Amino acid sequence: MKPTENELYNEISQINSDLTRLRREVDKKNQLLNEANDQLEVLNQDLRQFSYAVSHDLRNPLLGIYDLCNVLMGQHAGIRPDIDKIRYTVSEMLEMIGALLMLGQIKSAQLKRETFFLDQLFLEVARDIQSRNPAHKITLITEVEQLQVSADKALVRVLLTNILENCWKYTLGIDQVNVRLGTVQTSKKEQFFFIQDNGPGVPKEALEVIFDPFRRAIEGNDHHSQQEQKSVSGYGIGLGTVFRIVRKHQGEIYAESEHNQGLTIFFNFGSSSRLKSHTC
Repeated sequence: MKPTENELYNEISQINSDLTRLRREVDKKNQLLNEANDQLEVLNQDLRQFSYAVSHDLRNPLLGIYDLCNVLMGQHAGIRPDIDKIRYTVSEMLEMIGALLMLGQIKSAQLKRETFFLDQLFLEVARDIQSRNPAHKITLITEVEQLQVSADKALVRVLLTNILENCWKYTLGIDQVNVRLGTVQTSKKEQFFFIQDNGPGVPKEALEVIFDPFRRAIEGNDHHSQQEQKSVSGYGIGLGTVFRIVRKHQGEIYAESEHNQGLTIFFNFGSSSRLKSHTC
């Protein structure tokens, strides 16, 4: 039986009523979303202002103390040991503030992808660290040549610097140290880069928090002596920064380690990263 004209009219009216109600709900959701975006922008602005305040209002007094210590050392040679302790403490605080600012800046930085050779940047960063640590020689191995990627080069430089500085710090006392850059493909056809050292490694429980800020894998690590743990500088921010750089690229990162077989960090820069290489 065909619906009557009146029934069709009522049905169309009901549909129009439902559409009107749905439009109102969508408009309300959009309004809430816009309000949330406005609040987020305010929070980001507060974060930028906080970073600026830390950078200037906190660092400048510390720099003043450091400079005053230099003056006092020239005038009162007898108290040099005490002044050295103050200078060392101030230097540590400045280093920590710098690391915290870097952590915050990465979150708000705009990603600028460009194409470059990861192996060349790896060697460049490693040789710079080697020049600052001439007594601790490390053999650099690149399994690939012309390893072309698409990523933010400035951020990747920070990533490589943090990983490689850890390689230098945690392999002190080892005669023959090798640091290797390579690539691996998972069973799901996902491409990862890796940086591997042959240091003492870290325990499995430390791997679970290795990318958390302020968590140093060396602390409580039976693979290192207490003296080694005290002698290694840092605040556990480096690998936290590495993690945030990778995630900013929509990439993935994880670590593997075996006792006395070093630490391997695997990472990629997301699906937007292109990879072309020539095996050595």
